Amino acid sequence: MAETSTSSLRKCIGISLRVLNREFSALPGRELDEDAAWWGSEWVDYMSRFEWLVDLAEGGSLTDAEYGGYERLLQLVSRSLPLTQQFDLWVPGKVLEAIGRLDEGVA
Repeated sequence: MAETSTSSLRKCIGISLRVLNREFSALPGRELDEDAAWWGSEWVDYMSRFEWLVDLAEGGSLTDAEYGGYERLLQLVSRSLPLTQQFDLWVPGKVLEAIGRLDEGVA
């Protein structure tokens, strides 16, 4: 049973990293009024996933490969912050703090 839950966790982490990378990579091409639902419920879901990843990373629960993907995601989000501000998209404080630690070399 523990092996199944570990493989499920690894799968959920991988999916979350891919989804978040895809969404932040697509952000520069989005229009503010494009699919208004996306800006609401889906964005909140993405940020909840991101907070979960931050918790896992801080708890030492990510593999080395997952942690590398997590750091690359933080860098992407850091570069995307002006767009999140322009589109008035919520980025959780926990995520912003993780970006700050990465910028300081303490992630």
